[in-house]
Amino acid sequence: MIQIIVETREYETSEPDPEDSWDRADTAMEVVGVAAIKVNGRVEVRRGWYGNDTFDVEPNEHDLVYAVIARYSAGDTFGRDTGRVQVMDVFDNNEDAAALTEALEGSEHDKSQAVVDFELKHGGRDYYLPWVGYFERLENVDVHPLRVN
Repeated sequence: MIQIIVETREYETSEPDPEDSWDRADTAMEVVGVAAIKVNGRVEVRRGWYGNDTFDVEPNEHDLVYAVIARYSAGDTFGRDTGRVQVMDVFDNNEDAAALTEALEGSEHDKSQAVVDFELKHGGRDYYLPWVGYFERLENVDVHPLRVN
């Protein structure tokens, strides 16, 4: 098992309107570091909203793995949040990571549809797409080559 740890810094990019009690500051998230750590023992594999996710890959220490990380924006009527992070998957080769990246980049959905699909099926797996929604947008998908610690 491998855990991907994404270190982020979040900051406000606007001030709330003092005359609007519902308004809030817009925020942005910046990735300041990404690490891959080999996990020994039994660990729950989950797909979280941000950062520290565990994946069913069995690398050796110092091997190179490829983390596919999506960045997206979200928000609501009262504000916008950019740079959100979702670790989508980890692979032991760049080809599989590049194929998932391409599939994710092509996953934009028609926001006018009454029913939207929040999942992408790729390579026999289901991927949740947090950027699908009225206010959400995919910003980019990157492959991060990481040395396993």
